[in-house]
Amino acid sequence: MITICGARLQAVGEILLTNRFHLFALPVLLTAFWNQSMRLPLDWQYYVMITASVVVSYVYNQITDRDEDAINYDAKGHFFANLQVALSICVVASVVGVSLALRAGWGFLIYSLVVNMLMNLYSMPMPWAVRPSLSRIKQYRYVKNAFAALCWSVPLLVTPHVYVGSWPQWSQLLVMIVVTFGLDYLSELLWDVRDIEGDLRAQVKTIANTHSTRVVRRISRVVIAVTSVTYLVGLVTGVLALLQGLLFLAAWVPYAWMFADRYLKSDSKLALSHRFVVLQAVIALSALVAQLVLG
Repeated sequence: MITICGARLQAVGEILLTNRFHLFALPVLLTAFWNQSMRLPLDWQYYVMITASVVVSYVYNQITDRDEDAINYDAKGHFFANLQVALSICVVASVVGVSLALRAGWGFLIYSLVVNMLMNLYSMPMPWAVRPSLSRIKQYRYVKNAFAALCWSVPLLVTPHVYVGSWPQWSQLLVMIVVTFGLDYLSELLWDVRDIEGDLRAQVKTIANTHSTRVVRRISRVVIAVTSVTYLVGLVTGVLALLQGLLFLAAWVPYAWMFADRYLKSDSKLALSHRFVVLQAVIALSALVAQLVLG
């Protein structure tokens, strides 16, 4: 009985990781995490709205990445490999997101639509493409990860202020954007190492498939260092929640540093890549809970 339950749980876990459903929860967690510093009156509808927005962008990216993912992922249990399912999810999530955005007024709705269009430029074919191998932003190897990290950081932290109609504390906003950018850039960089085979087949050049592992390791260390120092500056200057920040850095810095080395040497990069995201989320959630209880 225990063996059967264990096998079923493992199967469910594999489906969740294959479809990367855990990524849908990240904007909620990150917004709640940073809101301990921003102190904005965000209601539950806001969190549902940004989740819907991420679902649309992510699933649309899956539609455009069908060639790469057919190689990089096992098709078993991959819901978004079915175009009809993927499009249906995009439509439903769009309706939910637009409906909730409209609650904040037409101005916010227009802002949200523009932001989502800009984010989807990452995946969609560009009208000014010079050749098929450079038809999407994600095919420009030195722009790809930076653009993705910008999409995860800038809208995530600017949108709450637009939603409630308040001006941000600019030094605080800048620090949070840089830290969030670093967290995402590191994940994007390491994921590209995992996806080398599929990216090459789909003519997507990345830092990982055009440079050595040594270069990737050095870049990852620089990103971890810059992210950590920036966060420390935010704590020292008092623009970020202190307890939460200290706990996060104490756990994240050594974990990320050691993980990058282990990951680059491993033959099980698919499982490790998802574990990295999940454990970072656990670290952030633990620090958030401590801040809420003790801060």
